[in-house]
Amino acid sequence: MRRVFLLAAVLAVVLAGCKIETNVNATIGADGRGTVASEIGLDDEAMQFFTQSGEDPFADAPEGATTRTEERDGMTYYIVEQAFDGADELIRLMTEENDSPFETFSASFSASEVSISGTTGDTGGGLVDPGEFEGFDPGLIEDSFSAAVIITMPGAVTSTNADSQDGSTLTWEVPLLGGSLEIEAQSDPSRSAGGGGGFPAWLIVVIAVLVVAAIGFFVLNRRKPAAAPAAAAPAPADPGVPADAGVPADAGVPADAGVPADAAAAGPAVADADAPAEDADDEGEAPAGGDVPPPPPPPAG
Repeated sequence: MRRVFLLAAVLAVVLAGCKIETNVNATIGADGRGTVASEIGLDDEAMQFFTQSGEDPFADAPEGATTRTEERDGMTYYIVEQAFDGADELIRLMTEENDSPFETFSASFSASEVSISGTTGDTGGGLVDPGEFEGFDPGLIEDSFSAAVIITMPGAVTSTNADSQDGSTLTWEVPLLGGSLEIEAQSDPSRSAGGGGGFPAWLIVVIAVLVVAAIGFFVLNRRKPAAAPAAAAPAPADPGVPADAGVPADAGVPADAGVPADAAAAGPAVADADAPAEDADDEGEAPAGGDVPPPPPPPAG
């Protein structure tokens, strides 16, 4: 696909305003297996010119590789992808295949660390030939053409010099008009993916326990019967108001017509001192107002 790439690069310069992108993508699994893919993306203008040329973008695809076309972000991508199993096969695909920009590449896999590093040659390891662009404005080339190495590491990335990072996917921009690119990255396959490492498992357990406890507390409180409200205490008596004020005694019972209320309260009647005593007709009748005389003494024997 290198020949197609070079043709596309020339088109990007000849047709001002065209956008052409080429990437080398590698995805590494925690088990040491993965894929390496080379892709070229063309916008509508470049795609129109390219199809008119009659070139087959997959004419020199390696034996056993899979090919496909994708539409992404308004561009058409021609993709050649190969699988690998282990570090040795990854190194071979990144250095020996003619679509790779790397002159050197190394990789090592273990249960706790995956490490990769590599170096391209000048001008992106031969991705472009400076002679193809003689007489063209370098700024126009950079605006129309881009190249990148994109590697997805297994687990959490622990160290890298990538130009950008999205989780465990790392991107390096390839210099096209001079200078080489050096890449390096390490990751821990046993940890969850993310730019700053995995979320601690112990913290997940603590949060889960607290959530369960809170739910249980809430459910138990909803099932508990509500306590009866306490009886209201009687209001304190007002010291300035008599207890029976405004409520007459025996208000609901009529007074005895024959016995005045005052007489019943006063006790035995007392004769009026100013009234004349009635004549006692009988001897045994005690004079009014006086004490009853004692009985006569018995006759002497």
